[in-house]
Amino acid sequence: MNSWEKAYWETDNLWGKRADCTLIEYSSLLHDGDTVLDLGMGEGRNAHYFAAKGHPVTGVDYSSAAVKRCGEIGIESGVEMETIVADITQFPVASSSYSLIILSNVLSFFHPDEIERIIHKAISGLVVGGMIYIQAFNRDDPAYARNEKGAAKVDEGTFYREKNDTYIHFFTKDSLLEFFTGFDVLVMTDSYRLDLTHGEPHHHGIIELLVRKQEG
Repeated sequence: MNSWEKAYWETDNLWGKRADCTLIEYSSLLHDGDTVLDLGMGEGRNAHYFAAKGHPVTGVDYSSAAVKRCGEIGIESGVEMETIVADITQFPVASSSYSLIILSNVLSFFHPDEIERIIHKAISGLVVGGMIYIQAFNRDDPAYARNEKGAAKVDEGTFYREKNDTYIHFFTKDSLLEFFTGFDVLVMTDSYRLDLTHGEPHHHGIIELLVRKQEG
């Protein structure tokens, strides 16, 4: 059992149940019928929010336990969406198909080469005027200092954790923005906050980015 599958089986809800506040705040930018893709959806907290608003939603996650729970929550709340068990590095994103693509608490857990491929796939999947939302760890996150001491540094901001055979990456604003030249930047925040959504209260350094694809 991989580390993510184990984590989802060992808790009732790994990431909390409330959609990201920025997505709620800017959800009015979507029109009726606009499609949403949530890559690395977990138990579906963001995906359920948009499905409940009537948007066609596809949610993808590597963990079958997370996808199963997402479906159960959907049944309980009467919300329908498409759910797929897949590795998002391999999942084929249809080009020019989505008005919003969500990558929330996902990209920090990949090698930089994989991060680049995922972001480029997301960009190709947007319609004109479509948006990408990213939430990821920055280098003020307490885990950055811990990994500097206890993990192997493989790239700028990236560490390999041999114990569970995983990568963790910490972004800067510039390292994210360089992927989105020519996009409208709607939200760009760099913060340090107390996380009360899951487990014991703990702090994270967080970057949030919401960008919109321009015409031409």
